[in-house]
Amino acid sequence: MGSIAANWKKLSGEDEWAGLLEPPLDADLRRYLIHYAERAQALYDAFNDDKLSTAYGFSRYPPESAWIGYVAVSTEKGTWRLGRRDILVCWRGTKTRAEWFQDASSAMVPASEVFGSTAHDPMVHQGFFSVYTHNSPDSTYNKTSARQQVLAEVRRLVDKYRDEETSITVVGHSLGAALATLNAADIVTNHYHKPTHTGPTTSGGCMVTAFVYGCPLTGDQGFHDMFTGLSHHLRLLRIRNFPDPVTTYPPEFFGFVHVGKELVIYIKSPYIKPGPNHHSLELYMHGLDGYNGVRPFELVVRRDLALVNKGEDHLKDEFKVPLNWWTEKNKAMRQLGDGSWAMADYMPPPPAAAEDDGES
Repeated sequence: MGSIAANWKKLSGEDEWAGLLEPPLDADLRRYLIHYAERAQALYDAFNDDKLSTAYGFSRYPPESAWIGYVAVSTEKGTWRLGRRDILVCWRGTKTRAEWFQDASSAMVPASEVFGSTAHDPMVHQGFFSVYTHNSPDSTYNKTSARQQVLAEVRRLVDKYRDEETSITVVGHSLGAALATLNAADIVTNHYHKPTHTGPTTSGGCMVTAFVYGCPLTGDQGFHDMFTGLSHHLRLLRIRNFPDPVTTYPPEFFGFVHVGKELVIYIKSPYIKPGPNHHSLELYMHGLDGYNGVRPFELVVRRDLALVNKGEDHLKDEFKVPLNWWTEKNKAMRQLGDGSWAMADYMPPPPAAAEDDGES
């Protein structure tokens, strides 16, 4: 990671990834993109998708409720390895029925609620925008929108580390990629990348980079033009597995266009079964590890092959890795004191209760 620390600005797109995207891919860029994809994969790994559970839709693990994303910041060791203090925002893809319903729309809505009145009059996907901005006053856990929660934490962290060299990296897959696109543009448009009170290294605002994997089209030409106009501080790299159908939805004939730079990979891997699912994030990471253009597929980072089958059935049977092997121990069933068994998923306390207990 030493060369990553020295070259993080280049890897985060300071010069639009010039010379890095042609195969064979730069080894540090492979590691960098896999590093951030793994942070988004953690959302899938932690998501409680058991519909029998009273904690369905929550993170399986305390202390936070991470229904669709999280904000984190690099530790001291992580900051040393990354070359700067990195504020990370991660968004996951579609998991619940309500989210599938939002994805299915091809309608667009004005985005002035987030981006204000601009000459470009940006329009964005109605469903993605609703997931990002909708709040639920009657909800126990989400009385404020995902947008409000994320921006408040980004503001806090940017202010906290205003005297350090800082970056903001926004990551997402699938639906989460569209949310990351909106969120990154929101952060720069509304100056959340700048500290409330300026410091010696961040007075002009820090670099904001979005890495989006399997990203659907998010907005119209007006959104594209507005997004491009933020390029002084904002970069976005779209990683696309060529046959992934999600990356061509909604269709362009509805007026949707992509934003940012694109890295197209072809996963002609000798380890993978032929099959219909070209969209899983684990498969994307495998592709980033071994894609070499017209040259044979060859693992460079050598990420563990078993991870490809964590939630899918991608690996050839000869590698003897069971499909869908990632599961909560005993499917979250716990033996009680009387010898009986019951589901005992982690259920986060309501925010008000957490505050009363002195938690943040």
